[in-house]
Amino acid sequence: MNSWAQISPDAVEARVKQVFDTPEEVFLSVFSIYAATEMLPWLPHLDCPCLVMTGELDAGSSPVLNKLIADTLPNAELVILENLKHSILIEGTEKNLASIARFPGS
Repeated sequence: MNSWAQISPDAVEARVKQVFDTPEEVFLSVFSIYAATEMLPWLPHLDCPCLVMTGELDAGSSPVLNKLIADTLPNAELVILENLKHSILIEGTEKNLASIARFPGS
């Protein structure tokens, strides 16, 4: 079986470039926000339609975690994009656009 990196070398290259091009202070501040923020308590109060998307192979923001988020939101649709990892906007632009276009109000 081919690894994801072998199948998607352009996406890997784009993601590596994205990470290395991100200023260090921005990269580190994002992790501070993640560590200090607990969103589950306020999710039930969001009354707008929400599209929750993740990659099937995303270990950092897994389908299980995103299902919990979607189940906690009162008006959410969960889309798990097959064969994608964490950078779904880079890895599967067409899949993203198709999901967004189908979402109500798009």
